[in-house]
Amino acid sequence: MDFDILIKAIIFLVICPAFVIWGIIFLVNRRKGHNISGNDSPKTHGGNILHGKNVLSITIVALFLVSVLYLVISFNHDNSTINNTVSKTETTQINSSTDETLLIDEDNIDNNTTGGDYHNEELNGRGRSDIGRSEPDYINVIGYVVVSSSQTNDIEKSDNFTDSSLWVIPTYEQDKQFWNQTNTYISHKTEVVVRKQILKHEGYGRYSGYLLVEDINDYSQFYINVDNFITKPYWTYENDIIKAAMIGDYVAKFKQRSDYYPVNKDNEKVEIPDDTYVLVTGITGTYGKNGPDDSTNQVKAIVWKEWKISYGGVNCYFNVDDLEIVY
Repeated sequence: MDFDILIKAIIFLVICPAFVIWGIIFLVNRRKGHNISGNDSPKTHGGNILHGKNVLSITIVALFLVSVLYLVISFNHDNSTINNTVSKTETTQINSSTDETLLIDEDNIDNNTTGGDYHNEELNGRGRSDIGRSEPDYINVIGYVVVSSSQTNDIEKSDNFTDSSLWVIPTYEQDKQFWNQTNTYISHKTEVVVRKQILKHEGYGRYSGYLLVEDINDYSQFYINVDNFITKPYWTYENDIIKAAMIGDYVAKFKQRSDYYPVNKDNEKVEIPDDTYVLVTGITGTYGKNGPDDSTNQVKAIVWKEWKISYGGVNCYFNVDDLEIVY
Protein backbone atom coordinates (compact mmCIF):
# COMPACT_ATOMS: atom_id res chain seq x y z
CA MET A 1 0.00 0.00 0.00
CA ASP A 2 1.20 3.54 -0.76
CA PHE A 3 2.75 5.15 2.35
CA ASP A 4 0.98 8.45 1.74
CA ILE A 5 -2.39 6.72 1.58
CA LEU A 6 -1.68 4.85 4.85
CA ILE A 7 -0.79 8.08 6.67
CA LYS A 8 -3.92 9.82 5.42
CA ALA A 9 -6.03 6.85 6.50
CA ILE A 10 -4.61 7.04 10.06
CA ILE A 11 -5.22 10.79 10.14
CA PHE A 12 -8.86 10.58 9.04
CA LEU A 13 -9.81 7.35 10.86
CA VAL A 14 -7.87 7.74 14.15
CA ILE A 15 -6.42 11.15 14.84
CA CYS A 16 -9.32 13.26 13.61
CA PRO A 17 -12.00 11.30 15.54
CA ALA A 18 -9.78 11.32 18.67
CA PHE A 19 -9.37 15.10 18.39
CA VAL A 20 -13.13 15.57 17.99
CA ILE A 21 -13.88 13.42 21.05
CA TRP A 22 -11.22 15.24 23.04
CA GLY A 23 -12.67 18.57 22.01
CA ILE A 24 -16.16 17.58 23.14
CA ILE A 25 -14.87 16.42 26.53
CA PHE A 26 -12.83 19.59 26.89
CA LEU A 27 -15.83 21.84 26.24
CA VAL A 28 -18.10 19.86 28.63
CA ASN A 29 -15.55 20.00 31.46
CA ARG A 30 -14.84 23.67 30.84
CA ARG A 31 -18.53 24.46 31.17
CA LYS A 32 -18.56 22.58 34.50
CA GLY A 33 -15.51 24.52 35.61
CA HIS A 34 -13.01 21.65 35.42
CA ASN A 35 -9.92 21.20 33.31
CA ILE A 36 -9.54 18.30 30.96
CA SER A 37 -7.53 16.29 33.50
CA GLY A 38 -10.42 16.27 36.03
CA ASN A 39 -8.43 18.35 38.65
CA ASP A 40 -9.46 21.76 39.90
CA SER A 41 -5.99 23.24 39.74
CA PRO A 42 -3.26 23.01 37.13
CA LYS A 43 -0.77 22.75 40.05
CA THR A 44 -2.03 19.34 41.18
CA HIS A 45 0.64 16.64 41.38
CA GLY A 46 3.37 19.06 42.23
CA GLY A 47 2.37 21.68 39.68
CA ASN A 48 3.42 19.55 36.65
CA ILE A 49 0.88 20.16 33.87
CA LEU A 50 2.43 17.41 31.78
CA HIS A 51 1.18 14.74 34.13
CA GLY A 52 -1.64 12.24 33.63
CA LYS A 53 -4.46 13.18 31.32
CA ASN A 54 -2.78 16.47 30.37
CA VAL A 55 -0.11 14.45 28.52
CA LEU A 56 -2.85 12.68 26.56
CA SER A 57 -4.54 15.99 25.69
CA ILE A 58 -1.32 17.60 24.50
CA THR A 59 -0.49 14.50 22.47
CA ILE A 60 -3.89 14.52 20.73
CA VAL A 61 -3.62 18.24 19.91
CA ALA A 62 -0.05 17.88 18.69
CA LEU A 63 -0.93 14.91 16.50
CA PHE A 64 -3.87 16.82 15.04
CA LEU A 65 -1.75 19.89 14.24
CA VAL A 66 0.95 17.74 12.67
CA SER A 67 -1.72 15.93 10.68
CA VAL A 68 -3.18 19.24 9.43
CA LEU A 69 0.31 20.42 8.45
CA TYR A 70 0.97 17.13 6.64
CA LEU A 71 -2.34 17.36 4.75
CA VAL A 72 -1.63 20.95 3.68
CA ILE A 73 1.83 20.04 2.40
CA SER A 74 0.50 16.92 0.70
CA PHE A 75 -2.33 18.91 -0.94
CA ASN A 76 0.08 21.53 -2.33
CA HIS A 77 2.37 18.81 -3.65
CA ASP A 78 -0.53 17.02 -5.35
CA ASN A 79 -1.72 20.27 -6.99
CA SER A 80 1.78 21.02 -8.23
CA THR A 81 2.05 17.54 -9.73
CA ILE A 82 -1.37 17.84 -11.36
CA ASN A 83 -0.54 21.29 -12.77
CA ASN A 84 2.76 20.09 -14.15
CA THR A 85 1.07 17.09 -15.74
CA VAL A 86 -1.69 19.25 -17.27
CA SER A 87 0.87 21.78 -18.48
CA LYS A 88 2.96 19.10 -20.13
CA THR A 89 -0.13 17.54 -21.67
CA GLU A 90 -1.36 20.90 -23.03
CA THR A 91 2.10 21.73 -24.32
CA THR A 92 2.29 18.37 -26.07
CA GLN A 93 -1.16 18.90 -27.56
CA ILE A 94 -0.30 22.43 -28.67
CA ASN A 95 2.96 21.31 -30.22
CA SER A 96 1.21 18.42 -31.92
CA SER A 97 -1.50 20.76 -33.21
CA THR A 98 1.07 23.27 -34.37
CA ASP A 99 3.08 20.60 -36.18
CA GLU A 100 -0.08 19.34 -37.87
CA THR A 101 -1.04 22.88 -38.89
CA LEU A 102 2.40 23.50 -40.33
CA LEU A 103 2.21 20.28 -42.30
CA ILE A 104 -1.19 21.27 -43.69
CA ASP A 105 0.07 24.71 -44.64
CA GLU A 106 3.08 23.23 -46.39
CA ASP A 107 0.84 20.90 -48.35
CA ASN A 108 -1.33 23.82 -49.41
CA ILE A 109 1.71 25.79 -50.50
CA ASP A 110 2.98 22.87 -52.54
CA ASN A 111 -0.42 22.39 -54.17
CA ASN A 112 -0.74 26.07 -55.01
CA THR A 113 2.76 26.20 -56.38
CA THR A 114 2.72 23.08 -58.54
CA GLY A 115 -0.94 22.59 -59.42
CA GLY A 116 -2.37 26.07 -60.03
CA ASP A 117 -3.06 27.72 -63.37
CA TYR A 118 -0.73 30.61 -64.07
CA HIS A 119 0.30 33.27 -66.60
CA ASN A 120 3.77 33.26 -68.11
CA GLU A 121 4.28 35.84 -70.86
CA GLU A 122 7.93 34.82 -71.16
CA LEU A 123 6.96 31.72 -73.14
CA ASN A 124 7.28 31.93 -76.92
CA GLY A 125 4.10 30.02 -77.68
CA ARG A 126 3.15 28.50 -81.06
CA GLY A 127 5.22 25.36 -80.32
CA ARG A 128 8.57 27.15 -80.21
CA SER A 129 11.14 25.97 -77.67
CA ASP A 130 11.75 28.19 -74.67
CA ILE A 131 14.97 26.49 -73.49
CA GLY A 132 17.32 25.27 -76.18
CA ARG A 133 15.47 22.80 -78.36
CA SER A 134 13.48 21.16 -75.56
CA GLU A 135 9.75 20.69 -75.78
CA PRO A 136 7.85 23.66 -74.36
CA ASP A 137 5.72 22.96 -71.27
CA TYR A 138 2.27 24.53 -71.55
CA ILE A 139 0.42 22.45 -68.95
CA ASN A 140 -1.66 24.73 -66.65
CA VAL A 141 -0.41 27.81 -68.51
CA ILE A 142 -3.03 30.48 -69.17
CA GLY A 143 -2.83 31.89 -72.67
CA TYR A 144 -4.84 32.88 -75.73
CA VAL A 145 -6.20 31.25 -78.85
CA VAL A 146 -5.09 33.38 -81.84
CA VAL A 147 -4.98 33.17 -85.61
CA SER A 148 -1.99 31.30 -87.02
CA SER A 149 0.45 32.58 -89.60
CA SER A 150 -1.32 30.63 -92.36
CA GLN A 151 -4.63 32.23 -91.39
CA THR A 152 -3.19 35.74 -91.40
CA ASN A 153 -2.14 35.15 -94.99
CA ASP A 154 -5.81 34.73 -95.85
CA ILE A 155 -6.76 37.83 -93.85
CA GLU A 156 -4.09 39.88 -95.62
CA LYS A 157 -5.65 38.97 -98.96
CA SER A 158 -9.01 40.36 -97.89
CA ASP A 159 -9.95 44.03 -98.08
CA ASN A 160 -12.28 43.51 -95.14
CA PHE A 161 -9.85 42.47 -92.43
CA THR A 162 -11.97 44.22 -89.79
CA ASP A 163 -14.61 41.49 -90.27
CA SER A 164 -14.53 39.45 -87.05
CA SER A 165 -15.70 36.34 -88.90
CA LEU A 166 -12.21 36.14 -90.42
CA TRP A 167 -10.64 36.02 -86.97
CA VAL A 168 -11.74 32.56 -85.89
CA ILE A 169 -9.73 29.46 -85.03
CA PRO A 170 -10.71 25.88 -85.94
CA THR A 171 -10.86 23.07 -83.37
CA TYR A 172 -9.91 19.43 -83.86
CA GLU A 173 -10.75 15.92 -82.72
CA GLN A 174 -8.44 12.93 -82.59
CA ASP A 175 -9.18 9.80 -84.60
CA LYS A 176 -6.44 7.38 -83.62
CA GLN A 177 -3.26 8.71 -85.24
CA PHE A 178 -5.16 11.33 -87.26
CA TRP A 179 -6.58 14.74 -86.35
CA ASN A 180 -9.75 15.95 -88.02
CA GLN A 181 -11.03 19.50 -88.08
CA THR A 182 -14.49 19.95 -86.51
CA ASN A 183 -17.26 22.40 -87.31
CA THR A 184 -16.60 24.34 -84.11
CA TYR A 185 -14.61 27.59 -84.25
CA ILE A 186 -13.18 29.73 -81.47
CA SER A 187 -12.88 33.51 -81.54
CA HIS A 188 -9.48 35.13 -81.82
CA LYS A 189 -8.16 36.28 -78.39
CA THR A 190 -10.19 33.70 -76.40
CA GLU A 191 -8.49 33.17 -73.04
CA VAL A 192 -7.80 29.51 -72.18
CA VAL A 193 -5.69 27.27 -69.97
CA VAL A 194 -3.82 24.27 -71.36
CA ARG A 195 -4.79 20.87 -69.89
CA LYS A 196 -2.90 18.50 -72.21
CA GLN A 197 -0.31 18.70 -74.96
CA ILE A 198 0.54 16.26 -77.74
CA LEU A 199 3.59 17.63 -79.54
CA LYS A 200 6.13 16.34 -82.05
CA HIS A 201 9.61 17.73 -82.57
CA GLU A 202 10.08 19.05 -86.09
CA GLY A 203 13.69 20.09 -85.53
CA TYR A 204 15.53 23.30 -84.59
CA GLY A 205 13.36 24.02 -81.56
CA ARG A 206 10.11 23.82 -83.49
CA TYR A 207 7.22 21.57 -82.36
CA SER A 208 3.95 20.72 -84.06
CA GLY A 209 0.88 19.11 -82.58
CA TYR A 210 -2.25 19.83 -80.61
CA LEU A 211 -3.28 21.22 -77.24
CA LEU A 212 -6.32 20.39 -75.16
CA VAL A 213 -7.39 23.77 -73.80
CA GLU A 214 -10.15 24.91 -71.47
CA ASP A 215 -12.05 28.16 -71.86
CA ILE A 216 -11.63 30.02 -68.57
CA ASN A 217 -15.11 31.51 -68.83
CA ASP A 218 -17.37 28.53 -69.54
CA TYR A 219 -14.87 25.68 -68.85
CA SER A 220 -15.56 24.03 -72.21
CA GLN A 221 -12.65 22.02 -73.57
CA PHE A 222 -11.44 21.54 -77.12
CA TYR A 223 -8.29 20.75 -79.10
CA ILE A 224 -6.46 23.45 -81.06
CA ASN A 225 -3.33 23.46 -83.19
CA VAL A 226 -0.33 24.53 -81.09
CA ASP A 227 0.37 27.22 -83.71
CA ASN A 228 -2.79 28.94 -82.45
CA PHE A 229 -1.58 29.31 -78.85
CA ILE A 230 0.37 32.21 -77.33
CA THR A 231 0.76 33.62 -73.81
CA LYS A 232 1.18 37.31 -74.70
CA PRO A 233 -1.97 39.45 -75.17
CA TYR A 234 -0.15 41.66 -77.65
CA TRP A 235 -3.31 43.54 -78.66
CA THR A 236 -3.19 45.21 -75.23
CA TYR A 237 0.30 46.64 -75.83
CA GLU A 238 -0.97 50.09 -76.79
CA ASN A 239 2.21 51.70 -75.51
CA ASP A 240 4.49 49.31 -77.39
CA ILE A 241 3.27 49.06 -80.96
CA ILE A 242 6.59 47.60 -82.13
CA LYS A 243 6.58 44.76 -79.57
CA ALA A 244 2.99 43.92 -80.48
CA ALA A 245 3.89 43.81 -84.19
CA MET A 246 6.68 41.31 -83.47
CA ILE A 247 4.20 38.88 -81.85
CA GLY A 248 1.17 38.82 -84.11
CA ASP A 249 -1.05 40.60 -86.61
CA TYR A 250 -3.57 43.18 -85.45
CA VAL A 251 -5.89 45.83 -86.81
CA ALA A 252 -4.90 49.45 -86.15
CA LYS A 253 -6.42 52.82 -86.96
CA PHE A 254 -4.25 55.45 -88.63
CA LYS A 255 -4.18 59.14 -87.72
CA GLN A 256 -1.36 61.49 -88.66
CA ARG A 257 0.26 62.74 -85.45
CA SER A 258 3.99 62.40 -85.98
CA ASP A 259 6.36 64.35 -88.23
CA TYR A 260 6.69 61.34 -90.56
CA TYR A 261 4.27 60.42 -93.33
CA PRO A 262 3.54 56.81 -94.21
CA VAL A 263 5.75 55.56 -97.04
CA ASN A 264 5.89 52.65 -99.46
CA LYS A 265 8.74 50.20 -99.96
CA ASP A 266 10.52 52.80 -102.11
CA ASN A 267 10.33 55.34 -99.30
CA GLU A 268 7.82 57.44 -101.20
CA LYS A 269 5.07 59.35 -99.39
CA VAL A 270 1.69 57.64 -99.30
CA GLU A 271 -1.53 59.61 -98.93
CA ILE A 272 -3.72 57.89 -96.40
CA PRO A 273 -6.82 59.51 -94.87
CA ASP A 274 -7.14 59.69 -91.08
CA ASP A 275 -9.20 56.93 -89.45
CA THR A 276 -8.17 54.40 -92.10
CA TYR A 277 -7.93 50.84 -90.76
CA VAL A 278 -4.71 49.01 -91.55
CA LEU A 279 -3.52 45.48 -90.89
CA VAL A 280 -0.20 45.49 -89.02
CA THR A 281 1.84 42.45 -90.04
CA GLY A 282 5.28 43.11 -88.59
CA ILE A 283 8.10 45.58 -88.15
CA THR A 284 10.06 47.40 -90.82
CA GLY A 285 13.06 45.44 -92.01
CA THR A 286 16.27 46.69 -93.57
CA TYR A 287 15.63 47.95 -97.08
CA GLY A 288 18.87 49.78 -97.76
CA LYS A 289 19.48 53.34 -98.86
CA ASN A 290 16.33 53.76 -100.98
CA GLY A 291 13.96 51.92 -98.68
CA PRO A 292 11.90 53.01 -95.67
CA ASP A 293 13.80 54.09 -92.56
CA ASP A 294 13.15 51.65 -89.72
CA SER A 295 13.99 54.36 -87.15
CA THR A 296 11.18 56.70 -88.28
CA ASN A 297 8.70 54.35 -89.95
CA GLN A 298 9.03 51.34 -87.68
CA VAL A 299 5.89 49.33 -88.43
CA LYS A 300 4.74 47.51 -91.56
CA ALA A 301 1.01 47.32 -92.36
CA ILE A 302 -1.21 46.44 -95.29
CA VAL A 303 -3.40 49.20 -96.69
CA TRP A 304 -6.26 48.46 -99.04
CA LYS A 305 -7.10 51.36 -101.35
CA GLU A 306 -7.23 52.51 -104.93
CA TRP A 307 -3.67 52.87 -106.07
CA LYS A 308 -2.28 54.34 -109.30
CA ILE A 309 -2.28 50.99 -111.00
CA SER A 310 -5.26 49.26 -109.41
CA TYR A 311 -7.20 48.62 -106.24
CA GLY A 312 -5.49 46.28 -103.79
CA GLY A 313 -3.58 45.75 -100.61
CA VAL A 314 -0.11 47.23 -100.42
CA ASN A 315 2.53 47.22 -97.70
CA CYS A 316 3.13 50.62 -96.17
CA TYR A 317 5.40 51.74 -93.34
CA PHE A 318 4.19 53.85 -90.44
CA ASN A 319 5.51 55.81 -87.51
CA VAL A 320 4.36 54.22 -84.25
CA ASP A 321 2.79 57.44 -83.00
CA ASP A 322 0.31 57.39 -85.89
CA LEU A 323 -1.26 54.00 -85.11
CA GLU A 324 -3.76 52.87 -82.49
CA ILE A 325 -4.52 49.18 -81.88
CA VAL A 326 -8.23 48.46 -82.26
CA TYR A 327 -8.31 44.64 -82.61
